Amino acid sequence: MVKIMLKCKDLPKYLWGEATSTAIYLLNRCSTKRLKGITSEEAWSGSKPNVSHLKVFGSICYKHVPDQLRRKLDDKGGQMILVGYHTTGGYRLFDPIVKQVKIN
Repeated sequence: MVKIMLKCKDLPKYLWGEATSTAIYLLNRCSTKRLKGITSEEAWSGSKPNVSHLKVFGSICYKHVPDQLRRKLDDKGGQMILVGYHTTGGYRLFDPIVKQVKIN
């Protein structure tokens, strides 16, 4: 699953850790035959997981640049790539220029 996620979006191989944690996050929110149609997350916590925040792995997104960090003619957002989900409810975004993962 990780190999396909990286290949389909032409992402570098060094993001394999981000792709792995995203794959596990998604698999925990999918139902299985072994658990008779409920998800692993539901079996563990007792409540059905919310999946309304899920986005396509590797999709282009924009992170807001605060007023203090930009000048008058600078862009208000920086282009990034979605590579995962953070435990606080935010997204993990990869900046291809700086080659760092940031949390939004």
